[in-house]
Amino acid sequence: MRLENKYKKFANLNTSTISFPKRILKFKRSKWKNCQKRISIDSKTLQILNNPLIYKLSPRSVENVNNYYKDGLTLKNFLILFFDNSFKVSFFKNQLSSKNSKSLKDLLINFFIKPCFRVDVLLWKLNFFSTSFFARQYINEGKILINSKRVKSNFFVKKGDIISFKEESMDVFFKFLNLTSNTQIYTFVEFDNYLKRIVIVKDLTEFSNEDLNLMVKHFFDANKLKDYISK
Repeated sequence: MRLENKYKKFANLNTSTISFPKRILKFKRSKWKNCQKRISIDSKTLQILNNPLIYKLSPRSVENVNNYYKDGLTLKNFLILFFDNSFKVSFFKNQLSSKNSKSLKDLLINFFIKPCFRVDVLLWKLNFFSTSFFARQYINEGKILINSKRVKSNFFVKKGDIISFKEESMDVFFKFLNLTSNTQIYTFVEFDNYLKRIVIVKDLTEFSNEDLNLMVKHFFDANKLKDYISK
């Protein structure tokens, strides 16, 4: 009786805005039948609303997911800015679909080395131009040639290709020779100062771990970047 008196206030209530204690289900007296019926209906409603196929994450798990997403977004933005916004995310997604993206070395080559083989990005990276946009202007105007031929600014060079400058753009090469801040080392190019041209001496397949260490100096979680871009 004492126990029932504790729950007496719930005996005559029949509204969905009240949360009934489940212990009332054990009471035998008839006056509790309405409450028991209400509790039964509410529990069935909750079972309908709760989708068993939805996995409920703990707050800590949600926080970890958010942090993982933020880190991936930061790495993606770094990669885009690293190449002066010359490439879209779709380019790097295509590199992931390549058969040559299985190991960490392959991932670094496709993400950080292969983009440098595009002629406009290469000339910008080598400090011939202050931005890749200016490099594209010169290339599209025919002032810079590949193997003595005009090409588009998104042309990818390969081993044996020669980048030369027309007479009206030769000042760009002389300006490059006078630069002392060009500390970035690209092991796949050589400079012919006599003929004022650039020679590509190595393909992607010939890159060693030492080459990667010289060209990729930033530490980051490559697998996290891969997971974010692949989504």
